[in-house]
Amino acid sequence: MTVTPDYEFRVSPALRDEYANGRIYYDLEHTLRAHRATIRLPANPAHRPDRERLAWHVEGRFRS
Repeated sequence: MTVTPDYEFRVSPALRDEYANGRIYYDLEHTLRAHRATIRLPANPAHRPDRERLAWHVEGRFRS
């Protein structure tokens, strides 16, 4: 699982394909996409996740 720099929740197909797991996360991802929702962020921008680090995770660690 990851959160994109645009604060969208994503689930890797590897969770299902390689581990036969994660159904609840796929359901959550589907619901969020259907409603074009993003994760709930702190009101204070200083407390939000750093977009560059999120990008690093999506590009370097997330198995899509």
